[in-house]
Amino acid sequence: MPSHTDPNNSNVLVAPDRVYLIDWDGVMLSDPLRDIALILWWYVPPERGEAILQRCWLPDAASAATIDRVFWWAAVSSLRVALWIDRQARGDDAIRSFLADFIAAAHGLPNPRRLTP
Repeated sequence: MPSHTDPNNSNVLVAPDRVYLIDWDGVMLSDPLRDIALILWWYVPPERGEAILQRCWLPDAASAATIDRVFWWAAVSSLRVALWIDRQARGDDAIRSFLADFIAAAHGLPNPRRLTP
């Protein structure tokens, strides 16, 4: 399934009747849960995650396997961002913050820095 791979608040347009995901330059075929997992990780309070997964037509939304995939994609994304920041020489504090996100996701814990849209 096509995946945006970078769903963040800079790539979203909100209209009165719908939401648009823009800037598809990194699109690739991937796990259908990839984009949803990143949105859940960064922007959605943990207690609302299962309801959102069910609204995305995932029949096994509450299964351990689905929840593991959410955390897996969050961990992979956080580690990739930390490595990108390192290549950009943007500072150790920023790298450490994304590594903390990686560790939390790898252990199935809530995001220590969840953003509000």
